[in-house]
Amino acid sequence: MTMVQSTSYTMKQLYAFLKQEGLHQQAEKVLDLYEKEITGTFAVGFAGHFSAGKSTLINFLAGTDVLPSSPIPTSANIVRLKKGDEKAIAYNDEKQPIAVEESRDIERLKEMCKDNRQISSLSIYKSDATFPEDVEFIDTPGVDSTDDMDRTITEGSLHVIDHLYYVVDYNHVQSEVNSSFLQEMETKQLPFTLVINQMDKHREEEVPFEEFCASVLEWLDSYGLEPDGIFYTTMHPSFSASWEGNEQLRNHLRRKMETRVRQDHLASLFDEFSEAFRMKYDIEAYEEQLKTYEGSPVEEAENKIQSVQHTYEEKKIRLEDLYKRRVRGFLKNAYITPAVLRDDAASYLEAMQPNFKKGFLFTREKTKEEREFRTKTFRDHLQQTLEKNLEWPLRDRLRELTEESSLTSEELEEEIRHFHLDVEEQVLEDAIARGAGVTGEYVLRYMEDLSKRILQLYQQETERIYRKMKLQLEEQETREHSLVEEGTQEDVKQKQEIEAELQQQIEKWKEKEKQLRDVYNDTGISYDEEVIEQGLSRRETIDESATLDIETDQRMEKAESVEIRESEDYNLDHTRTRADRLLPLIKDYEFLNTFYESITEKKERLDNQQFTVALFGAFSAGKSSFINALLGDDYLPTSPNPTTASINRVMPPDASHPHETATVTFYSEEEMLAAFSFLEASSLEDVMDKDASQLETRKKTMLEAFQSGYSSMGNLLDSQQQVSREEFADYVSVESYSIFVKMIDFYVDSSYTRQGITFVDTPGADSVNDRHTDVSFNYIKEADAILFLTYYNHPFTKADARFLRQLGRVKDSFAVDKMFFIINASDLAQSEEDLQSVRTYIRSQLTYYGVRRPRLHTVSSLLARKGRREESDLPPFEKEFETFIHEELQSMVYQSIEQDMKESLTFTEELIDYAKADETEKQARMKKWQEEERKISEVLQAEKTNVDATVIVQKLRKQFHYMKERQQLQLTDNFKEEVNPGTIKGNKFEVKEQLDSAIKRLIQGYEDELTNECQALTLRMEHFVAASVKERKNKVTEQVKQITDSKPFGADDPRTDLETPSFRVTFPAYTELTGNIGNYTNTKQLFEANKKEQLKEEISEELPAMFDQALGSVEQTFESYYSNGYEQEIVKEMQTLQEKLSHYYANLRENSTTSLSTPQLVELKKRMEDII
Repeated sequence: MTMVQSTSYTMKQLYAFLKQEGLHQQAEKVLDLYEKEITGTFAVGFAGHFSAGKSTLINFLAGTDVLPSSPIPTSANIVRLKKGDEKAIAYNDEKQPIAVEESRDIERLKEMCKDNRQISSLSIYKSDATFPEDVEFIDTPGVDSTDDMDRTITEGSLHVIDHLYYVVDYNHVQSEVNSSFLQEMETKQLPFTLVINQMDKHREEEVPFEEFCASVLEWLDSYGLEPDGIFYTTMHPSFSASWEGNEQLRNHLRRKMETRVRQDHLASLFDEFSEAFRMKYDIEAYEEQLKTYEGSPVEEAENKIQSVQHTYEEKKIRLEDLYKRRVRGFLKNAYITPAVLRDDAASYLEAMQPNFKKGFLFTREKTKEEREFRTKTFRDHLQQTLEKNLEWPLRDRLRELTEESSLTSEELEEEIRHFHLDVEEQVLEDAIARGAGVTGEYVLRYMEDLSKRILQLYQQETERIYRKMKLQLEEQETREHSLVEEGTQEDVKQKQEIEAELQQQIEKWKEKEKQLRDVYNDTGISYDEEVIEQGLSRRETIDESATLDIETDQRMEKAESVEIRESEDYNLDHTRTRADRLLPLIKDYEFLNTFYESITEKKERLDNQQFTVALFGAFSAGKSSFINALLGDDYLPTSPNPTTASINRVMPPDASHPHETATVTFYSEEEMLAAFSFLEASSLEDVMDKDASQLETRKKTMLEAFQSGYSSMGNLLDSQQQVSREEFADYVSVESYSIFVKMIDFYVDSSYTRQGITFVDTPGADSVNDRHTDVSFNYIKEADAILFLTYYNHPFTKADARFLRQLGRVKDSFAVDKMFFIINASDLAQSEEDLQSVRTYIRSQLTYYGVRRPRLHTVSSLLARKGRREESDLPPFEKEFETFIHEELQSMVYQSIEQDMKESLTFTEELIDYAKADETEKQARMKKWQEEERKISEVLQAEKTNVDATVIVQKLRKQFHYMKERQQLQLTDNFKEEVNPGTIKGNKFEVKEQLDSAIKRLIQGYEDELTNECQALTLRMEHFVAASVKERKNKVTEQVKQITDSKPFGADDPRTDLETPSFRVTFPAYTELTGNIGNYTNTKQLFEANKKEQLKEEISEELPAMFDQALGSVEQTFESYYSNGYEQEIVKEMQTLQEKLSHYYANLRENSTTSLSTPQLVELKKRMEDII
């Protein structure tokens, strides 16, 4: 292609100018364009999902197999594919080559494509490429990768791309990631083509192709996206040769390469370069500083003084309020004359009577000594009572006043620490009424009068301390006023200096912008054209100091066999068989009736047990199709777009709910209105009148669905409807219906539901619709089994990460490991190597989130539904799943039956021993039983009366402490995710708004995470309370062993029954965080001068206080709830044990005179032994 001289010259001048001005990053972009210009290169870019098949598609379009393809993330850097002699050039972050290698070692090249630690970009030349030498294909990392660096790399390559092909996975077309990225392309005016790949996943029976295409167009229109073409492709070996969309795409690319519509990137970069100069001269920083001086210089000082005054007024009001409530209120209601003091008071009053005498000889001396003794005794005991009942609490309350008011006087602290009041003898004497006799009634009146006098003394003393507190507050306020006033004189001078500096910087910026414009227009001075050649030379010279350490990992892990979990020590079927034989034998023996009833109840529980199995996973992970595969029919609707908008339960049918019918439960009007709280509507009619066009897309989708369906669905709110299978499908998948649906119970007769299993199909966690993500934590908590599904071609998303993080928090609280992890659509694997790589990747991700030894299975629900169950790998999962349901979950009940059978035999043996004894032994044994029952009852009573919940409080305080620490440590990652060059860009007004939004998202993220943490804590605390109650029961059992060899309590573990307390984590107003945003509206300072670290540090300093405020009420609620719950559960368990104890010994006594002879009992025992 003929080079345009003027453009080439402009680039040379511009590069030299930018290098001279120190704008190296911008200069490198010009150098990229210059290289592209002089070589006449047409750049075709590829971006999209990390597992949408971009690399495979590029290999197909380029006619050469060089880029790594895998369902897990592969391309981790920019890969440029060109036609030419075989070689590969690796570049570092400075775009200098660090290695040139032969490109015939395909495996090594693929590993280089994955390495973004050493390699920033990679140019691969292939002689067999089917495109011209002046065309390059640019492959980018996935825009939705869990590695934030990948998106930055992708966006950093857009300035050279002439046409972009955006590749998406068939099952994830309408994701928010796609919407936001393509909207950015529209803003940049970069033409793009949408490629919907992996069409081999399409099932015409699930959704007709025309309908699917229509939904894509509707989605594009809703976001204002206008691709220049949409292509439907597949690279699957079974389809690629005949799939016409593949050839259509290739023809489209061929036309693009022929017409060569190249983008004028240089012109579009002018604003970016101008803004770079503006940031260089810190103009926004100066402007923001000046905002702090708006108005007169004195105004700022006055405002500060007013702020100080307001702060201290609030402190004084708060201090007075606290004093009245916590101190004066306490004194008003204090009770300081307990009954134990009345005898001392009566004795003292008696000694103070005028006619009191002691003895007959030396009466006066003895009387005086006795009066002094009684006075001292009464006064000492009174003083002890006052210290415990008054002074201890008052010290804490006075200290609370100083802490709440931020008082720092050491003298005051010392006075509070040693707060004490001596009650003089005169106070005791002054309270005595003249002429009063010592009667019970007067003693009470005297104690009341004395109490008033003493409390008045304490009132005076605390008032004195309170006045000192007020005085110190006033002194602190005065000092702060002085500090503010001292700084006022400097304000004017400082403001004038900043204004002068700002003006200088603006003039410099305007001058540089003029020079920049002159360079663009070729009207200014000339710069050294050789500078750009030096830049090109640098890019062609290998950095000899660099070492490239690439390990070609051809060591695929051996397929891990499913671990065989340790079998139980007993056979469950054997236990059931023996129980079935024992029950008829012991049924008619009254003394064994307790054991008969216990074993019968547990068998019935096993026979009638219901199981809840909850399915989780990102939308389109194939949850619905997986349930269909288990049920053996397509009961749940499936689609590449989100279908499950409400919680659906597949349940066993009953008399009221026949096979293939459903009960649809609709939201109430209040619940529906609450869902639209963001609209500030007072009624659903108001919601109907709202304009959806200005809403954020998620909320817009939700409102449009409501408005579309309200006329037909509104009358069904707060009701239940019985519907057919056909109607059920609409309520599940049609958003204008499903938005009104709270839950659907679908009744199916299948081999699983006949076993009492209910499947709960939950909405996808990453759906476009916010309502799809509102899945109750109770399903994690209450489900008997959790099936987490991920998709073979898209095996790990951010939504998966959030869910697994929550699972990791609670997994140790499950009584059994109830989690199963399913990689669905294994039929898409083109080789066992590919399938194993996904297994290994998922296993590594699970390990990262604390899930070790996972029950991991790869299945194909598609093959299972086609009747190819063996190929689908479903049977191995079903075998382990059913073993878990019927053995692991029920093993504890079977163990309890085993124990009951053994106890029944022991009880029979004890009766035989009693029957064989002589009369004296029988009486001794009867007495022994009575004594055992009495002693064990005393142990139980002691446990009931000495419950100490300190262990619960300590556990909670540690948990909340570590919770805050964990979240504090997450700040670096959370901050980087919200504040980065991809989210913060533009002019100062845009940056300020974006930063404000980023901080709000950061805080909202913390609010969500802390809510999840607290939810997880409720489960851990239920587990801890249950374990603590069991520990107390075990302690009692150990004490019982010291009393008797019998086992009067049986073997059942305590059953705790704690509900989840209601709580709300709400962060305080975060004006402290957003108030200083004005200091960070300069993106150059924020990122290049690393001011973002300063902002992060400011947030880090504020977070602990915010965590305390957000969690304070939750912590108090939890402490109260779980302490009380623990105490109640202990009392309940001890009462249960007391009942068992009484029943056990009553049974022994009542049946010790059984009509059965000793030989009959021995025969019964023998028959029981044969069974047990």
